[in-house]
Amino acid sequence: MKRIFIISILISFFITSCASSPKAEKTQLQIRSIQTRTYETSESKLVLKAMLNVLQDDGFIVKTAVPELGLLTATKEIDVERMSESMPAFFFGGANARWKKNSAIYVMA
Repeated sequence: MKRIFIISILISFFITSCASSPKAEKTQLQIRSIQTRTYETSESKLVLKAMLNVLQDDGFIVKTAVPELGLLTATKEIDVERMSESMPAFFFGGANARWKKNSAIYVMA
């Protein structure tokens, strides 16, 4: 009787721990409002300099900056290699195995 009780507790714990709640999808307007910033200044060069500083602090490499147009482009390479992808790929593919190792993020403002 005690054994059945313990097994039923373990099964109920396993079932409840695997459950997940569905997340509500955000609309395009909500995503854009999160990504948009407004500044209380009329100087576009000041805003461009602030964006430049933030991107450089985050590790981006600035490719172009045109203050007259308010154009700023930057890139950043990140490491996305996961052991869960590389080990099976190497095991099954051998020396010719391929998996995602890095990715690039492009920013244009």
